[in-house]
Amino acid sequence: MKPDFAQYGFCHQENLIMAYIGGSQARGAKLGETDDTDWYGLYVPPPNKVLGLEREEHFVFTTGGKLGGNGPSDVDVCLYTLMKWAGLAAKGNPSALHFLFAPLEFTTDTWELVAARPE
Repeated sequence: MKPDFAQYGFCHQENLIMAYIGGSQARGAKLGETDDTDWYGLYVPPPNKVLGLEREEHFVFTTGGKLGGNGPSDVDVCLYTLMKWAGLAAKGNPSALHFLFAPLEFTTDTWELVAARPE
């Protein structure tokens, strides 16, 4: 099911091409109800952003820290544009490469085309 990042102010919900839960939960180290939820994903921005008329490379949001901590009800969201992610992955950035191997919560045919040829 497609996660709803619009609730956090993400303006390109319809352009989301993949998303997964990372952090301690992805590594199997989540300690019950003590850790927050870390979302990562990719989107294709609209043409005016891709053309460079307005710079946009990522969207970051956190609910953590508002009440003095980072607990189980907190959510962190980090969404990259496909172009930004591709540049990071091409440079061998370990965090970006993780996108190719993470169990996905949401995916599209667009992402499947990219993931099918990780080289």
